Formats: sequence, C-alpha cells, structure tokens
Amino acid sequence: MKFFRKSLFHRIMVPVIAVVLFSMVVLGAFQIQKLNEYVMGQEQMRLIHMADRLAELAVTAEEQYSPGIEYFFRQNLNALSRDGGSYIVVADSRGQMIACSDNCDRVMDRELVDDDAFSYVKEKQERYLHIGPMDLRHREEVLTVATPILRSGVFYGAVIIHLPVPFLAAAKNEVIRYFLFAFIIVSVVSILLLLLMAQRIIGPIRKVQRAARAVARGDFDTKLDIRTGDEIGELATDFNAMTLSLKNQDQNQRNFIGDLSHELRTPMTTISGFMEGIIDGVIPPEETDKYLHIVLEETRRLSRLVNQLLELTRMESGNVQLEQVRFDLNELIRLVLIGAEQRIEDKKLEVSVDLPEEAWAYADPDQIRRVLNNLTDNAIKFTPEAGWMGISVKLRNGKYHVAIENSGAGIDPEELPHLFERFYKSDKSRGVDKNGAGLGLYMVRNILNQHGEEIRVESIPNEKTTFFFTIKKASAKESS
Repeated sequence: MKFFRKSLFHRIMVPVIAVVLFSMVVLGAFQIQKLNEYVMGQEQMRLIHMADRLAELAVTAEEQYSPGIEYFFRQNLNALSRDGGSYIVVADSRGQMIACSDNCDRVMDRELVDDDAFSYVKEKQERYLHIGPMDLRHREEVLTVATPILRSGVFYGAVIIHLPVPFLAAAKNEVIRYFLFAFIIVSVVSILLLLLMAQRIIGPIRKVQRAARAVARGDFDTKLDIRTGDEIGELATDFNAMTLSLKNQDQNQRNFIGDLSHELRTPMTTISGFMEGIIDGVIPPEETDKYLHIVLEETRRLSRLVNQLLELTRMESGNVQLEQVRFDLNELIRLVLIGAEQRIEDKKLEVSVDLPEEAWAYADPDQIRRVLNNLTDNAIKFTPEAGWMGISVKLRNGKYHVAIENSGAGIDPEELPHLFERFYKSDKSRGVDKNGAGLGLYMVRNILNQHGEEIRVESIPNEKTTFFFTIKKASAKESS
C-alpha cells in the first residue's frame, strides 16, 4: 500500500484505467438497451406483418374455400411459425381455435387463445400488442400480437401470434457475446497503450529523479539526455542548465574560497609579522610608526572585505530595504568624482564628463552612490597611467542612461557573460585587482535589479571598456 500511495505511475494509471473501463461498461449497457429496444421493435413489426398476412389469407380461404386453399393456408401458417419460432393460432368469432401451427400441440388451447387479446380485437376490431407472462413454458415472457379477421366490416375471428421473449433473448445474447469479445480486446489494447504512454511519461521523470539525487550528492556533471519536445523535454533542458549553473557556481565558490583565503592570509601574515617584529624588538623604534601604519592599512583592508561580505549576505537575504526618493543625479556624480580626485591625479588620468543641465532621478541615492563608486573605482583601477575615463548621462524613454568608460586592455569577450557573477574576477593574470574579491559587480547588479533597472558592459580589447546602467527619471509627484 505504501508503494501504491507514493507511485506516480499508479496514481496515473489506476484512475485512467478505471475511467476507461467504466466508460466502456456504461457505453455497452446503453448499446445493449438500445439493441433490446430495436430488436423488440423489429419483432413486433414482423409479427404484425405475419398476423395481417394470415388474416388476409383467412378471408380468402373463407370466400374461396377448397381443400387446396385450406392446405395452402396451413402451409403458410406453419412456415411462418417455424421461421419466427412463434405459436400461431386462428380463432373463430366465438374464440374457438380453428387452426394452429404444428408446435401448438405442446401448449393447452386455453393458453393459446388469450382471453384479453381476443376480447380486445373483437370489441375494438383493432390490432392488439402485449408483452407479459404466460404459461406457455414455465410462465415465460411472451410477445403477443392479435389481428382481427374482418370481412365487409364483419368480425369473423382473430389471428393470434405468441413469440416467447427468450427466443428474442437468444439473438440479443449473441450480440452481447460479440460485444463482450470486442470489449475485452479494446480493453486490453487500451490498457497496453495506456501503459506505454504512462511509461513514456514516468520513464523520463524517473531519469530526472535519479539525476536530481546525483546532483544532491554533489555530482554536477550529471546531464539528462531527454529530447521529447514537450514539457518533460523542457524540464530536462532546464535541469541541465541548472546543473551547469550549479557547477559554475560551485567552481566559483571554490575559487572564491581560495582567493578569500589568500586575501585574508596575506594581510594577517603581514600584521602578525610586523607586530611580532615590534614586540621582539627586531624593528627599530624609529621605524615603528611606519610599520604600524602598514598594519593599520592592512587592518582596514580586512575590515573592508568583511563589511563587503556582510553586505552581500544582507542583500541576498532581502534585508536591504530601498528608500527611493527624488535626488540630483548630476550632484551625486560630482560627489563621487570629488571622492576619487586623489586617485585620478595619482594616475594622471584625463577625465571627461557629459551631463545634462539637470537630472532628477528617482531611486535610493545611497545605493546608487555605491554603484557609481564601484564602477568609477574599477575604471580608475584598470586604466593605465595617463589614460582616460569618462562619465556621461543621457535621457531616453523616461530613463537616464549612465555610461562609465575607460581606456585600457579591455575585457576578453568570453569573460563578459560571467562578469556580474558572484565571486568572479576578470583576468586574474593581470594582477591589477589586488584588493577585490570578485563581489563588487555582483553587488552592483543586485542593487540595480532591486530598482528594476539594467546594467550591461561592452569592451573593445586593447582600447576601452564601457559600463551602461539605467535610472528612472523622477516625476513631479516623486518629490523627496
């Protein structure tokens, strides 16, 4: 029972097979009922035709009596009785039997000349139809048809035909046997087709299940080869994309742990070494201040790294709430450039700024400042000495499009799709980014995504790199 409850195969197959079988039973019962009505109707019409024909022959035999005509009448009566399996009786105007089929010797006369039938046709001079029990054979159901014999409007007698219903049932049973045979064949074929269809559905799902378990164990090389072109095929495609993403993320995390370990070990080793040197007296007293400043700078570097990791955790957990207000984007860019002025001068960079007369944006200014600081810091960091960088703002379709570009080696095209991934550091071989951990651009993208904005990057190798992002233009009602 436990397997039955949990098996998707059984949950699909049992109801479907039950519905198929129930539908076929209901359809069969309906068809058998209609068949019964049809057969009964056909037999009634046949008996009526027989009775009318015999009534006409009886009138002819009475008008043109001769032994030959009487013999012909009786031959017809017996032939019709044999063909239909019925009892045929001809009664006179008093209800006395004057002729009957050869099989009537098995039944008593009073049973053949039905009082109700005879009285009805005598009084009404109309045809009589009835289905009910009679003592012909162990009180069986009988279809009775009686037709009056009329000559010039005078009642001379009646033709009464009794057809046992079991005789009709034999014909119906034959049809029912064919139906049951067809029902069994159709049921077996339907169930086999349903099993095949269910297997085609359940089989791929079981493959996905096994693959999911493998991924849960850490095997990110697992791939699904399911190409059905339906929802299962789409699920397999999405699953493969997920495993590839998990594999890349796992590799990035491993790289990040290695980079983070290196980033933490270097300043901690420096701090520990210099502090031990000061305590042990290896470092002369006159140089103590110099090395204490180095220790302080390394401590600040560790603090920045830890703060960045904490902020990343807050962002991913959704604890950072945006406080969107109307603010001056031009002024925010000026403040960012003023904060980077010393580094720009140290590298002797040429800076170009293209801003509109006014740019009132609607966003969280603190978060947007982080975006600008990060992108500006990267531009300065990766621009060679005496290079150039620029910031521009353009208004298009109700949004400000901000571009921050710089000259330099650029970014390899294969690295561009991964640039905003967590823990990713572009072009490690250059060794330029000494203080980063591959989190800045990931955080920038998260901030802009929270605002419903976009960011993208373009790069021309050995020429320039440009980052583009959008900010919503503030309306009159979005005042701070």
